[in-house]
Amino acid sequence: MLPSNVMDRLFTRMSMVYGTEWSNRWRGIPEEEVKESWAKELSSVFVEELTWAVKNLPVHAPNLIQFKELCRQARSEEHTSELQSLAYLVCRLLLEKK
Repeated sequence: MLPSNVMDRLFTRMSMVYGTEWSNRWRGIPEEEVKESWAKELSSVFVEELTWAVKNLPVHAPNLIQFKELCRQARSEEHTSELQSLAYLVCRLLLEKK
Protein backbone atom coordinates (compact mmCIF):
# COMPACT_ATOMS: atom_id res chain seq x y z
CA MET A 1 0.00 0.00 0.00
CA LEU A 2 1.27 3.48 -0.81
CA PRO A 3 2.26 5.59 2.23
CA SER A 4 -0.34 8.03 3.51
CA ASN A 5 1.92 11.03 2.86
CA VAL A 6 2.07 10.08 -0.84
CA MET A 7 -1.71 9.83 -0.97
CA ASP A 8 -2.07 13.15 0.85
CA ARG A 9 0.16 14.84 -1.74
CA LEU A 10 -1.68 13.18 -4.62
CA PHE A 11 -5.10 14.23 -3.34
CA THR A 12 -3.88 17.76 -2.65
CA ARG A 13 -2.58 18.01 -6.21
CA MET A 14 -5.83 16.63 -7.64
CA SER A 15 -7.80 19.16 -5.57
CA MET A 16 -5.63 22.00 -6.85
CA VAL A 17 -6.00 20.91 -10.47
CA TYR A 18 -9.66 19.90 -10.53
CA GLY A 19 -11.23 21.87 -7.68
CA THR A 20 -14.84 20.95 -6.94
CA GLU A 21 -14.94 18.42 -9.77
CA TRP A 22 -12.51 16.37 -7.67
CA SER A 23 -14.10 16.93 -4.25
CA ASN A 24 -17.65 16.36 -5.51
CA ARG A 25 -16.61 12.97 -6.86
CA TRP A 26 -16.24 11.71 -3.27
CA ARG A 27 -19.16 13.57 -1.69
CA GLY A 28 -20.61 11.57 1.20
CA ILE A 29 -17.60 9.24 1.44
CA PRO A 30 -14.96 9.95 4.09
CA GLU A 31 -11.79 11.16 2.34
CA GLU A 32 -9.60 8.80 4.37
CA GLU A 33 -11.58 5.81 3.04
CA VAL A 34 -11.13 7.02 -0.52
CA LYS A 35 -7.39 7.54 0.03
CA GLU A 36 -7.06 4.08 1.56
CA SER A 37 -8.82 2.51 -1.41
CA TRP A 38 -6.59 4.37 -3.86
CA ALA A 39 -3.46 3.49 -1.86
CA LYS A 40 -4.29 -0.22 -2.02
CA GLU A 41 -5.14 -0.17 -5.71
CA LEU A 42 -2.04 1.84 -6.65
CA SER A 43 0.35 -0.27 -4.55
CA SER A 44 1.78 -1.92 -7.69
CA VAL A 45 2.56 1.43 -9.31
CA PHE A 46 6.14 2.72 -9.26
CA VAL A 47 6.74 6.21 -7.90
CA GLU A 48 8.07 7.27 -11.32
CA GLU A 49 4.82 6.14 -12.94
CA LEU A 50 2.78 8.03 -10.36
CA THR A 51 4.88 11.14 -10.95
CA TRP A 52 4.46 10.82 -14.73
CA ALA A 53 0.69 10.45 -14.34
CA VAL A 54 0.45 13.58 -12.17
CA LYS A 55 2.43 15.52 -14.78
CA ASN A 56 0.09 14.27 -17.54
CA LEU A 57 -3.33 14.61 -15.95
CA PRO A 58 -6.35 14.60 -18.27
CA VAL A 59 -8.71 17.54 -18.67
CA HIS A 60 -11.33 16.02 -16.34
CA ALA A 61 -10.77 14.45 -12.93
CA PRO A 62 -10.01 10.74 -13.33
CA ASN A 63 -11.55 8.00 -11.26
CA LEU A 64 -9.29 5.34 -9.74
CA ILE A 65 -9.35 3.02 -12.74
CA GLN A 66 -8.60 5.86 -15.14
CA PHE A 67 -5.74 7.13 -12.97
CA LYS A 68 -4.20 3.66 -12.69
CA GLU A 69 -4.37 3.34 -16.48
CA LEU A 70 -2.66 6.73 -16.78
CA CYS A 71 0.12 5.43 -14.53
CA ARG A 72 0.50 2.38 -16.78
CA GLN A 73 0.91 4.66 -19.80
CA ALA A 74 4.19 5.83 -18.28
CA ARG A 75 5.60 2.36 -18.92
CA SER A 76 5.02 2.71 -22.64
CA GLU A 77 6.29 6.27 -22.98
CA GLU A 78 9.55 6.16 -24.96
CA HIS A 79 10.74 9.51 -23.66
CA THR A 80 10.26 8.88 -19.94
CA SER A 81 13.90 9.06 -18.93
CA GLU A 82 13.34 7.88 -15.35
CA LEU A 83 11.90 4.61 -16.58
CA GLN A 84 14.58 4.07 -19.22
CA SER A 85 17.65 4.91 -17.19
CA LEU A 86 20.15 2.16 -16.54
CA ALA A 87 20.10 2.88 -12.80
CA TYR A 88 16.32 2.47 -12.73
CA LEU A 89 16.51 -0.85 -14.58
CA VAL A 90 19.24 -2.15 -12.26
CA CYS A 91 17.23 -1.15 -9.17
CA ARG A 92 14.13 -2.79 -10.59
CA LEU A 93 15.99 -6.04 -11.30
CA LEU A 94 17.47 -6.05 -7.80
CA LEU A 95 14.05 -5.50 -6.23
CA GLU A 96 12.50 -8.28 -8.31
CA LYS A 97 15.17 -10.74 -7.08
CA LYS A 98 14.05 -10.39 -3.44
